[in-house]
Amino acid sequence: MESKKMNIGEKYLTIKMVGHENVAVFPNKEAREKNPKAPHYKGDGVAVWINEKKAPKTATVTNEDI
Repeated sequence: MESKKMNIGEKYLTIKMVGHENVAVFPNKEAREKNPKAPHYKGDGVAVWINEKKAPKTATVTNEDI
């Protein structure tokens, strides 16, 4: 798969499938309220996360570090 440059804030999906061709997925609202790391959508052997490109973290240097 070709690597694609993404802009900050651009959305993409992460999908995990286990041995299926066509699978329906449904919102996973109740589980996400309890666990924010739970998938946004889930189905039979499938989990889908909606992700957003974030800005790179930068290190901050203070006077205490010197």
